[in-house]
Amino acid sequence: MLSGLHYFSASPFVKICEILAYITIIFLIPLGVYCLYKQFLKIKNTKIKFFALALCCSYGLLFYMFIPGFTSVDDGFALTELTKGNAWGWQSLTYSFFLSVGMMITGGLSFPTIMNILLFLYLSFKALSFLDKANLSEKKKLLLCAGFFLLALHPFNQGLLLFQNRDTLFSLLLMLLGMCFISKITGIIDVILFSALVVVLGDLRQEAKVYLVVVPILFYWLKQWNWSQLRVYIVSVLLLGFGYYKLLPQYLNTNPYSYHYQLTTYVLPLSQIFYEKPISEISEEHISNIDAVISTESLKSKFNPVDIDPFHHGKVNWDISSEQMEKFKKSAHVLLLENWRIVLDNRIYLTRSMLNLGEPWPLFFQDTLRESPEDFSEFMTRLSLKSEDYPISNFAVRYKNLLSASINNEILFVKVFGSYLLPLCFTIMMLLLFKSYSVLASMAVLVAIRLPILFILAPAGYLKYIYSIFLFFTFGLLIYLVQRFEKNGIDHEA
Repeated sequence: MLSGLHYFSASPFVKICEILAYITIIFLIPLGVYCLYKQFLKIKNTKIKFFALALCCSYGLLFYMFIPGFTSVDDGFALTELTKGNAWGWQSLTYSFFLSVGMMITGGLSFPTIMNILLFLYLSFKALSFLDKANLSEKKKLLLCAGFFLLALHPFNQGLLLFQNRDTLFSLLLMLLGMCFISKITGIIDVILFSALVVVLGDLRQEAKVYLVVVPILFYWLKQWNWSQLRVYIVSVLLLGFGYYKLLPQYLNTNPYSYHYQLTTYVLPLSQIFYEKPISEISEEHISNIDAVISTESLKSKFNPVDIDPFHHGKVNWDISSEQMEKFKKSAHVLLLENWRIVLDNRIYLTRSMLNLGEPWPLFFQDTLRESPEDFSEFMTRLSLKSEDYPISNFAVRYKNLLSASINNEILFVKVFGSYLLPLCFTIMMLLLFKSYSVLASMAVLVAIRLPILFILAPAGYLKYIYSIFLFFTFGLLIYLVQRFEKNGIDHEA
């Protein structure tokens, strides 16, 4: 199974991945299945168990329908590097390991989708076991369970769980982190493992390093941790973080925060400025400094209000020096500050799109979905939309229809339930009710703290960036209603 990759034996990255693949097969997969089964057994109510099994069967069927799955274009670049035996820092070291180990085990693209579904089911079982322990009538339990079942099968959940990309994995792990507020992480080993999860999240998304500081504050605030646990956490994070963020990238000769990765943050606001302002109003020094990194002509001609087309389809210097990048940043910062109104308008427009609150659609629902379905399929799946030889590829048609059903349109129901409006309102409500629902509010903090960062730095209007909001709504709403119906907000250990 793993022998086909031995010709990469000179690559330290592949050697590590081979070891991780064996560990995954021998230890991690059996452990994961055991934890999933153990969490399922915590549900004592037979009828709630039925809903849990129905959810398993539903996602099992969906996986079968959509196999081999959909992958983002970024994953395509990452997989290209992985087949050369190299880590791809752009997608983070964690995701490079994840993809490579998955290829070694399954030989294809289905591993991330399988892991997405299993993680989602585990989180669902935790939420259902919380409901199972509630002091509620049988009727209320079943009504809440049925509502959760429908929300768990919402097209957003289906679409993003079946879509192979780094952000879905990140959002699921973030929810796993949030569930720790309910499960009470107190033992030394538990705190160390918890610290490792926070470090991994900080690698998967650069802005998630904020959790390294925020999470222990929340645990201390909730009085779940004392100074003893805080000391274990701090030491663990310092050691693991230094090794994972500093030493390992150096050993593998990869840079998770390359100049081109940084460049993507600047492209859209700069493109908006060059598109709206006459070139004569921008100093030659700034134009020269920016041209050395990315063509100002591309910034103007390839402008897209919700994506970084100048980066993907324009002229970019793929060999940027540190001096060029320093001058670029200096000029870019001046232009961004001078034209802050243009930048602010763009960020509001981008955020509205990302939340699916109106036109334009989020990038996950590109207009190619309606106008050029063949192009959509080729871009997203590398498979033809229809095929007589391989009829299974018709899953692309079903997936396209699934996404189309969620696009914001004139129907009020779709506008409300097919957008992030309710999840966003629910998150804000939990923040306002911190004193009454401190555990849920702490989970809301984890989700909400990224929003200002994404508002400022998100390179494009991808729905996947904020999937954690919808996941929090999926699980958090059930937990909130249980506590609300119980009147006094009792905390149960899930």
